[in-house]
Amino acid sequence: EIKEIADYEGYAVRYPVIGNEAMDAGIRQRAEDIVSVFKAEVTGCKTEKAVRMIMQADYESYKTKEELVSVKFDIHKELPLASAAGDSVETYTYNVSDGAEVALSDLLKEGFLDLLAEKTKSFAEGQTGKVIETAVAPELSNFKYYTWNEDALTLYFPGGSLVEGVNDILSFTV
Repeated sequence: EIKEIADYEGYAVRYPVIGNEAMDAGIRQRAEDIVSVFKAEVTGCKTEKAVRMIMQADYESYKTKEELVSVKFDIHKELPLASAAGDSVETYTYNVSDGAEVALSDLLKEGFLDLLAEKTKSFAEGQTGKVIETAVAPELSNFKYYTWNEDALTLYFPGGSLVEGVNDILSFTV
């Protein structure tokens, strides 16, 4: 855990220790990156009046039969700058054998982007609000938040990135 608490400011980031030195170093670096982003946002929000600025991040981790570990950070921020406040998600997947971070494109076969785009569009159309068409295009950048578990791939979409007016994190499993 990385944490620092002061009168009106503070953060706490919990992260797993898997037992693979390279993977653990990568996960810790990701946790430190979350803290660095928050500190930069706090600097941008500073005023003469003391204002509550906090960030909490917790994690879930999943292991697959194929020796992958996915880590999902659920991040909650309270900041006076509305665009930086709220809930977000960060995800990372690692190979257990060497601890290296693995990209979605490393794991899926050719044509997977079309399938993910089709499934995402179907999911988005079932939500209340207008689908953001660029978010359902078959582009790797639209599927950067994902986790693997024993049975499936779960995709995550930050609030407002998939359906207009939906500010919650959306997710579905393929």
